[in-house]
Amino acid sequence: MFQLFYVSVSTLSDADAHSEIEKIVNGSIIYNAAQGITGALIFARGHFAQALEGDEGRVDTLMEAIVRDARHRRVTVVERSQIAQPRFAPWSMAYDGSASYIGGPIESLLKATGREKLENIRRIYSLMDELTAS
Repeated sequence: MFQLFYVSVSTLSDADAHSEIEKIVNGSIIYNAAQGITGALIFARGHFAQALEGDEGRVDTLMEAIVRDARHRRVTVVERSQIAQPRFAPWSMAYDGSASYIGGPIESLLKATGREKLENIRRIYSLMDELTAS
């Protein structure tokens, strides 16, 4: 099992953000379920953070499409790892609305290194764990 975690900067206007994110989530639920991919998405203060897990080839194929998506830019993969079991099963895509309070850690991952990067990854994963526990 493989896990990929990325962050990006939204190009969505405030007026379009809700409906476009709804499209992303609904499309992801269907696509990811068909591909055996699980994951979680956070949108905060104009930034996305997303964890994807499944077969490495399928996750990489999905990531290629995500990079080309015009709804965001500066797509930055911050972690790629092998995992023993899926963290976000049974969620093909978990999402629970905008989470503005985690925006700072997401934004910092676009430039953070070392300890700061690891701490922010842990904070975001913790929020994703809370999201998927409900």
